[in-house]
Amino acid sequence: MADSYLQRKGRIVGGSKSKLSGLLAGLMALVLMLVILPVVASADNSTDALNALRSQGWYISQANEKSVGDLSKAKDTLTNAVKTLNDRKHTTVIALLDSATLPNSSSCKGGKISDCANVTRDSLKDKGIQIAVVVDIPQRKFALSVDSNLLNETVTDSLTASSAITALFRNGQYAEGAAQLATNAADQIDTNAKAANDSKNAIVSQTKKEESGNLFVAMIVVLVVVLAIGGAAAFLVVTTKKVWNGKVEELQKSATAVNDMVLRLSDEVEYLEPNVQASAKATFAQGAMQVNAANEAARQIKAASTISLIFKWGQFNTQYQEALAKMESVQETLNRVDQTVKRDIGGSLPQTNNVPQQLGEYEQNSR
Repeated sequence: MADSYLQRKGRIVGGSKSKLSGLLAGLMALVLMLVILPVVASADNSTDALNALRSQGWYISQANEKSVGDLSKAKDTLTNAVKTLNDRKHTTVIALLDSATLPNSSSCKGGKISDCANVTRDSLKDKGIQIAVVVDIPQRKFALSVDSNLLNETVTDSLTASSAITALFRNGQYAEGAAQLATNAADQIDTNAKAANDSKNAIVSQTKKEESGNLFVAMIVVLVVVLAIGGAAAFLVVTTKKVWNGKVEELQKSATAVNDMVLRLSDEVEYLEPNVQASAKATFAQGAMQVNAANEAARQIKAASTISLIFKWGQFNTQYQEALAKMESVQETLNRVDQTVKRDIGGSLPQTNNVPQQLGEYEQNSR
């Protein structure tokens, strides 16, 4: 009986221990669930990082909060840097990430950190992001991505490799290094823009100078042409007037010479044979008519304006040549009459004081 009692007691104690162990295991599992599940639930990812960058322009992953040193200071550094650059019209994002929060892209996950920076900036194109700085703190890598219209890859690589920037990241000053790298990129953009603007202004200024110079040259050329034309016109006017004055004078002299000869011979022919007298008087009448025509031509030419003489040169010249030719023809005829008078009557002409003094008087007397 004693043995039976002891066996029953042993079974009771063993069952109690087994139940206690199960209870303890359940309590431990509950504790682990309460501790682990919140941690897993609170872990951030690439979407969280992208949303934060879209809203505030910077992000520090939860896994990196202890790595940045003074978290409050790091947040202030990134906030101030992003605000300052945005105020300078250089929209910027800065991300301090880890493997869980890097962009969920094959080019980023399996590529270089620069690819992650490019993917980040491209993902925020709708925000017009110019500058993106991405830092993988656990891997101690960082990269700069800038709109290629503003800086080329060679320049961004040079800025990233700067010894001052590298020293900041090496010393664990991730927020400061990222902020300074973004600032350097903005400064370089401004420097390039200023250089381009200065070059443009220089070109504009040079163009204006050339245009002014060309305008001055053109004005000089125009002035020279105007003076040349004016001089040529003045020369033409003076020369034309001089030439025609000479022609008028020649015509008038010829008419005067014919008139004088007619007046002289009109009295002398009275001593010639009647038939010779008749021929001479016909010549005198023709001479008188041509003298009047020559004087009229001279009057018209003299009264014409210089412009008319220039533009109607051919017409006036024809009129002049015809009048002069007729005067020369009459002159030759009168010369023959004069020779006849001298041959036939010689020096036997009486002296007379009543020779008509004007051709008009002669014509009236002859009628």
